[in-house]
Parts: sequence; C-alpha cells; structure tokens
Amino acid sequence: RKAEEAVAEGLRNVRVRDGLFVSSSEIARFLGDRPQVISALREAVESGTEISIGRYLLAREYVRRGNPSDAKDVIRPMVEHAPEEYRACLVYSEAVLAIGGTFEAALAVLRLGELQGMRDARYVAMFGGLSVLSGDAESADAMFSRGRELPYEQATNFRWIPKTSTGMDLFVDGVIVSVKPGYAFVRTVEFGDFLLPGSQFGDVPIYQDQRLEFRVVFTARGRVASQPRLK
Repeated sequence: RKAEEAVAEGLRNVRVRDGLFVSSSEIARFLGDRPQVISALREAVESGTEISIGRYLLAREYVRRGNPSDAKDVIRPMVEHAPEEYRACLVYSEAVLAIGGTFEAALAVLRLGELQGMRDARYVAMFGGLSVLSGDAESADAMFSRGRELPYEQATNFRWIPKTSTGMDLFVDGVIVSVKPGYAFVRTVEFGDFLLPGSQFGDVPIYQDQRLEFRVVFTARGRVASQPRLK
C-alpha cells in the first residue's frame, strides 16, 4: 500500500508521469499474481478510512477479477468524499460499464475527477471516448485537444476499447473519406471521424469511399479505427 500511496501522491503533483504509471502497473501485476491479496485488501479497507488507497486497490482488483458490483460498492465512498482521487473515478466508471450501465452514467462519474484527471492519458482517453459514445462531440474534442498536449508516447500507449452490452468489443460501420500516405480517415454516422493507421488492408490498397467495419478505440489523442474489415 505504501508504494501505491507514493504513486498516487506523485500523480497529483508532477507533470512527467511515465515512471509513475510503470510503478502502478508493476504493483497491479504483483497484486494480481497473489491469490491471497483480496482478503488482505479487505482487511485494509475495514481498518482504513473512506478514502484509503487500500479501498482503491481492492476495487481495482475486483474489476480485474470480474466482480464489478463489489468494486462499485467498495469505491463509492472514495468517489463521494474525494473525487480529486480521479483513479477512483476511473475504477467506478469501469465498474458501472461492466454491470451494464450507460455510457452517460459512467461519464457523469468521470467528470467528478476532471481537474486532476485531465493530466492522465488513461483518464483523457476514457473521458473523450465516453463523450463520443454519449453524443457529446464538443466535450470529446475539447478533451482530446488536451490529450494532444501530453507527451506523445504517454498519450498513445493507453487505449480504451469500449464494450457492447454483451461484453464484446464495439464494432461500427464507416466509409473512407480521406486517404493520406500511411493513414486514412473513416467517417461514421454516429461517432464522427476516426483515424485509420496504415494504407492498405493486407494486399488491398485503401481508397476513398471504401466501406468497412472496424473496432472502436480511443487514445488520449482521439478516435482510432482498429481491426478494419472490408464490407
């Protein structure tokens, strides 16, 4: 817990965060490899406060292990009493979506942590993506604009992939509207334009007006079309 507390404090107070994200990731991997971690974290929550880092760690583990309802119950007090701990808002939003909540409901929770969260690529990608999926393109574009101010590697390393109500990756239809060297833009009816990296599908060149289906992905820099399939 001490290590994660140090990471949390660092995330609130520094601009260059790459090393802190790695530390948090390593902590998560270590916890995930230990079957006794849930019982230990439960004890930490019971003996801690409503905003303890143990509460965040337990909720995150519940989400990772497919128990979103438990995660939501554990993290709610932290969201209510300390929304500046934006990572708690991220976990709560993930839990909301995993139990079948709407994109709008998950976005409402994320907004609580916006002041601190907009400096984190994970937060920006999820906030922007939920805004797109909720039909609020203006808020999405404003957040992605902030994301493009982040260091490029940090802004592109994390990808948020939304799911359908059945837990499958979200795929949508689109049409190629612009082709450039090494990339293209795909326009969708519901969600705007997506960047499609690459210049061909296997051996088939990309050309304007092609119709395709693709997986919806969001980074802190914006909308990305992944795994394209020609229609």
